[in-house]
Amino acid sequence: LATHAHAEILDPVTLTRAGAADYAGLPPTSWSWYSRLVRVDGQITIAQAGGGFSETKLLNLDGTTRWHYRPNPALAPDALWPADLDGDGATEFYSSYDQAVVRLDGSGREVWRRPTRNASLTALAPRSGESPGWVLAVEYGRQALIWDEQGQLIAEVPVGGKDAPMAIEEHALGRALVSGGPVVRGTDLKGKLLFEIPLPDMNLSAIHSLRFASGSAPHIAVVATADRHTKRWRALIVAPNG
Repeated sequence: LATHAHAEILDPVTLTRAGAADYAGLPPTSWSWYSRLVRVDGQITIAQAGGGFSETKLLNLDGTTRWHYRPNPALAPDALWPADLDGDGATEFYSSYDQAVVRLDGSGREVWRRPTRNASLTALAPRSGESPGWVLAVEYGRQALIWDEQGQLIAEVPVGGKDAPMAIEEHALGRALVSGGPVVRGTDLKGKLLFEIPLPDMNLSAIHSLRFASGSAPHIAVVATADRHTKRWRALIVAPNG
């Protein structure tokens, strides 16, 4: 639970208070929608995760910069997302800019770099069962590229502008690339349809998979929105059987 000056850290299972982070001394613009609290080397830090022309860097809670990532001085990266896709307990970072998709370690050093044609980092998924971590980037109107957390190419999936994937979600039938619009579609890497959720008169805004019990098949939670003038939204939770 975060404000512009303070965050409460909650246990994800019990929701009891597990700690706090105080960054009241930061300039007001230091905390925004693109800021993320992340533990690096045992300390709570603030990742400026990018978007638009935002800076991409890692800050200490007192506002000092640990490191700054901008490989192209003329153009800010699309993203700088913290994750632990390999499950080793150490935070790594994933970024994309006009020339490549990149993995960085906790000190901001590049671990691997994969050249692209102006691809944007779109979604991340950690290791799950036999599946490695997924790093998804989309070259708009051309293809979706998926690497594992070690930078090995998993798949190249041709896509158009309207069917480009926007998320990776777990489903009872397997891990899915999800595209939006008035119908939510989840497909495997070969294009096989795993699930489809109609959203009459609305478009997909957000989607997440969730489990109501340990080891249970994942449900799909969807938020859909109508046009801006209608001011209507819809929230759905879809069972594994649809």
